[in-house]
This record gives sequence, C-alpha cells and structure tokens, in this order.
Amino acid sequence: MFNWKNLFKKKCSLKSINKSELDEKLTNFTDFGLNREERNPKVIVSLTSFPERMHDIHYCIYSLLNQSYKPDEVVLWLAEDQFPNREDDIPQSVLKLKTNGLSIKWCENLYSYKKLIPSLNEFPNDIIVTTDDDIFYEKDFLEKLYKSYLETPNAISCHRAHKVKTDQNGNIEIYKKWKKKIKGETIDYKNFFTGAGAVLYPPHSLAKDICNVELFTKLAPKADDIWFWAMAVLKNTKIKVVKDNISELTYINPERERGLTGETTLFASNKKGGNDLQMEAVIKAFPQILKIINE
Repeated sequence: MFNWKNLFKKKCSLKSINKSELDEKLTNFTDFGLNREERNPKVIVSLTSFPERMHDIHYCIYSLLNQSYKPDEVVLWLAEDQFPNREDDIPQSVLKLKTNGLSIKWCENLYSYKKLIPSLNEFPNDIIVTTDDDIFYEKDFLEKLYKSYLETPNAISCHRAHKVKTDQNGNIEIYKKWKKKIKGETIDYKNFFTGAGAVLYPPHSLAKDICNVELFTKLAPKADDIWFWAMAVLKNTKIKVVKDNISELTYINPERERGLTGETTLFASNKKGGNDLQMEAVIKAFPQILKIINE
C-alpha cells in the first residue's frame, strides 16, 4: 500500500541547523567578523527582523559574522515602534554579537523592505548584500557573491533565482509557471532573485524610485522582491546567478516555513496568489519593464 505520509515528509523536508551544536560554538565565539582594512566600496550585509524572530535570529547573525570573506558591516535594522525600549527589548543572545561586529540600527517600520531601503539611504555608494533573518548562511556565500561582483560589477548577483516566464505576447505569466531555482551561471533580466538566498546590489544599480515608500507600499506592500527586481530592470541592471550557487537553503526554524508554528510567513501569503497581483500592479505602473525584459 502506498504510504502518503512518507511522501508528505519528503516533500516537506527542509534542510535545518543543529541548534545544540551551534549553541556550543556560539558560547566560544570570540572572532571579530568584520573586515579591518580600508575598502572602497565597502561591503554592507543588511537584514531586518521583528520581535517574534528575536529568540533565534542569533543563529543567522552568527553565520554572517563567520564568513570566509568578511564584510565591512553587518547591520540589523529594527523598527522603532516594534521595540519601544530599544535594546532592552532585544535578547542577550543577539546583543552579545555586537562584540563580534554586529550593528543594530533603528528605522521606521517598512516591514520586509527594512532589509534594504534604510541601508540604501545610509550607504548610497557601497555594495549592499541583503539576507533573510531565518536562514543559516554557508561560510562562503559572501565570497561567491563578491567574486561574481568583481567579474560583473554592473550586475546584481544572487545565489537563488527563478526564471520569469513570459507568454507569446511578452506578458509575464503567473508565478506558478516560472522555472524555479535555476542553476548554472546565467545573467538575464528575467532572473528573478529571491531574498532568502542573499542578493548583492552594486552601488547605484536600482532605479530612482527604489526608496519611494508611498509608491512601493501602494503597489507591492508584501512583495519587496518584486519591487527590488522591477527597480533593477528599470535601471537596466541584469541579474546574475553566481557560479556554484547555493540554491538549497538551510533554515533556522523549518517548522515555521511549513506553517506549523502559527506564524504566517510572507512566502506563504504570497504563494496563494499575492505575488501575481502585486506583480500586475507594478507592471501596470511601469509598463516599460516588459519592453526591457523582452528585448
């Protein structure tokens, strides 16, 4: 008899961390995780989070501060209204990583957009690498992104991307029809980077409307990846999937991704069709995107 339960387990299997093993490493972690030499442009690793994630985000931050290629800054952006007592509302497991190089900065609540928008404003002439707060990053993820940047400095580099599919009229098909998690070194406007895999933005690689809060909250309030991709295309910046890309993610809390914790993830809500509606709104506002990606 066919065992559907086993099929479900296989389908829902996600790579995850060993927290007990990492707890021991964190206890003994004394390294300074940032570059100490002069570098121009600087490499800024930027991420955001919210109160419900504070109990396990230190695993992610540890992975960012333990890279083979060290960034110049690792910045955690937090919304002022979500942490009224500032650092008093942040657990010690996170605060202790400040001695290893973590910077905690405060901004208005732009939700998932906080991973990039405040850093663009604060570091306009530097390289910004965005990451998610629930992923444990491989030790060489940043090194691979930076090598890709040196080879193709005018392109946005990423580890994980889907291929945007267009119909015979050049219109963008629904998300379900896209080719997922493409592999191999490719560079194309239709490479749609996903934030969880980490994305490297060269200085001035995004269109002028990138920081237009009123516009992106109207068109794509829960789809920052769509907005960031659209602003790249409008700037005529192609997206490159790096060589030997890391496309399979290591999750800090796989139960959260499976929807078993009660927390609704942005990915889960967009998977139900939210991405398509927000992409449609962005294309309607900027129809020239279709001309660029179909050239």
